[in-house]
Amino acid sequence: MNNNNDDDDDDDDDDDDDDDDDDDDDDDDEDETLKDVPIVFVIGGPGSGKGTQCEKIVRKYGFTHLSSGDLLRAEVASGSERGKQLTSIMESGALVPLDTVLGLMKEAMLAYAPVSKGFLIDGYPRELEQGTRFEAEVSPAKFVLCFDVSDDTMTKRLMGRAATSGRADDNAETIKKRLVTFHDLTKPVIDHYTGKGKVKMVKAEGSADDVFDMVDDIFKKENIEPAKNCFGKVVFVVGGPGSGKGTQCDLIVQKYGYTHLSSGDLLRAEVESGSERGKKLTEIMQKGELVSLETVLELLKEAMLKKVTSSKGFLIDGYPRELEQGVKFEKEICAPQFVLNFDVSDETMTQRLLGRAATSGRADDNAETIKKRLVTFHSITTPVIEHYSKSGKVKTVSAEGGKDEVFAEVQKIFDANIATEQDLKNSKVVFVIGGPGSGKGTQCANIVRDFGFCHLSSGDLLRDEVKSGSERGNRLNAIMEKGELVPMEEVLGLLKDAIVSNLTKTKCFLIDGYPRELEQGVRFESEIVPCTNVLYFDVSDATMTSRLLERGKSSGRVDDNEATIKKRLDTFHNQTKPVISFYERQGKVQKVSAETGIDQVYTEVKKFMDSKQW
Repeated sequence: MNNNNDDDDDDDDDDDDDDDDDDDDDDDDEDETLKDVPIVFVIGGPGSGKGTQCEKIVRKYGFTHLSSGDLLRAEVASGSERGKQLTSIMESGALVPLDTVLGLMKEAMLAYAPVSKGFLIDGYPRELEQGTRFEAEVSPAKFVLCFDVSDDTMTKRLMGRAATSGRADDNAETIKKRLVTFHDLTKPVIDHYTGKGKVKMVKAEGSADDVFDMVDDIFKKENIEPAKNCFGKVVFVVGGPGSGKGTQCDLIVQKYGYTHLSSGDLLRAEVESGSERGKKLTEIMQKGELVSLETVLELLKEAMLKKVTSSKGFLIDGYPRELEQGVKFEKEICAPQFVLNFDVSDETMTQRLLGRAATSGRADDNAETIKKRLVTFHSITTPVIEHYSKSGKVKTVSAEGGKDEVFAEVQKIFDANIATEQDLKNSKVVFVIGGPGSGKGTQCANIVRDFGFCHLSSGDLLRDEVKSGSERGNRLNAIMEKGELVPMEEVLGLLKDAIVSNLTKTKCFLIDGYPRELEQGVRFESEIVPCTNVLYFDVSDATMTSRLLERGKSSGRVDDNEATIKKRLDTFHNQTKPVISFYERQGKVQKVSAETGIDQVYTEVKKFMDSKQW
C-alpha cells in the first residue's frame, strides 16, 4: 500500500513537472508574441500634452495606447474578482502592487499584439523599478519618448484647463506639488534610460502640430512605418473644366475640415521647391512627356501623411483622371469612401470658361481649346465614373446652379455620410462562431426572434448578390466560377452595405460564421465597427460529425461525407483558434457548450443575451 502511494506521489510530481513545462511553454509563446512589436515608454508631466501626441501616433502609426490608470479603472468597472480586490486596495488608500499593474499591462499587450503595430505605454514608468521590472518581465522598450516642457508652461496649461475642467487638483498649489513629485520620481528614470541611449527628448512648448512634427521625425529615424489604414476618409472629386469643383472643395474644407489636394498643385509646388525631384519633373515636363503615375502617387501619399493627424479627411481633386490612376491609388494608398462627381453640361462649362477668359489671360480659355479639353475630359473620365458606379460609390451633384445652390446638395451627401457613420458607431455587432454542425444557424434564428437582431451571413450575402444579377453580382460570380477566393474587400463591402441598409430597423447584428480568420475580424473592426461580443458554440468533432452524417442522409449535399467532414473540421479549427484566442484576451468571448439539444443550448444563449443591454 505504502509503495503504491509512494508511486502515486511520484506520478503526481511528474504531472506537476509536466504542468510547469506547459507554463514555461506558454511564457515562451508570450515572449515570442511581444518580441517583434515595438514598445515605447511615454513620459511627460501633467499638462505636457503627451495624451494628444499619443492620439496622433495611434492614428498615423497604428500603435495601441495603454495607460496603467485606464487599465486599473477598466478592471474595477468590469466587476471581476481582481476588480473587487483593486477596489478594496484603493479604498483603503494603499498603492496597487506593481505585480498587479504589470499583469494588467501584459494581458492587454498580449490581447492586442496580433493586430497592433506597437505599444505606447503612457505615463510609464513613473519610477525606476517599474521600468526595470517591465523590461525584465514583459519586454524591453525600443525607446523612451520624453516630452520636455517648463513648469511655467505646464502650470499655465493646467490653470487654463481648470476654468472648464472642474478638477479639484487644477489649482496653483496642487499643481506645484504634482510637478515636484513628477520631477522627483522621473529624474532617475530619465537618467537611467539616457545612459542606455534610449531617451528621445521632444521640446513640447509649441503647438500640438509642431510638437508632432518632431515626434514624427523620431519615428521615421527609428524606421517605424505609418499604418496602411491611417488615411481615414478619402473622397475623389471629379468634374470637368469650369464645373466649379475647386470652389466646392474650398467650401467643403471650411465646413467639414477636410484637406484639399490637387495633383497639379503638388507637381507645381515640387518644381518650385528646387528639390532634386523637382528638377527631374521640370526636365520631364519641358520635354512634353507625362509625369509617371508612381511620382504623382508618391507626392499625394507624402502630402496625405503630413496632414493625416490633423485632417478630418482628404479631397483628392481632379483625380483619378483615368481608371488606372484610381486602381493604383487604391492598391498603394487606400480606397475612396466615395467619388463626388460634379455633373455640368458642356454648354455651361464652355460659357463659364469663356467668361473667365475675359480676366484670366489663360491661353487655353478659348472656344476651340475648350472644346478639345472637354472631349478629352469625357473620354478619360467616363470609364472612371462607370467603374465606381458599379460599387455604388459615385455621388453625382448637378452643378448647373450657383455655388450656394450646388453646395446645398454637396452638404446633403456629407451630412448623410456622417449620420450613417454615427449610426454604425452606435450599432452592436456579435460575431457568431461555430463549426459545421454546431447548430449556430438555429440559435441565430432564436436570437432574431427574441431580441430583434438582424442575422447576416457572408455566404448568404454573396449568393444573394450573385442571384441579383447586379454588376457586383456578375463580378463575384466570375471570380467564384474561376475557383478563386472572393477578395476580403468585396465581402466587407457586402457586410457594410447590409448593415447600413438595416440600421433603420435595428442597431443590433449577428454576423454568422465570421470572422473565419483573424485578419477578417481585424479589418471588419477597423473599417466598420468593433464587435461587442463573440458567441462561440463549442462542440466536439464527434458530435459535429454525427450530426452532419445524419443530415447527409436527407440533404444530398456532396460535402456531407466522413472524409470531407474531417477536412472541414480541421480547416475550421486551424482558422478559428487564433480568432477565439484574440477575442478571449479582450474578454469578449462567450463560450456556449452546444453538445445538447436545441432548447437546452438556447437556455444558455438566452442567459448570456439577457445579461447584456442591447
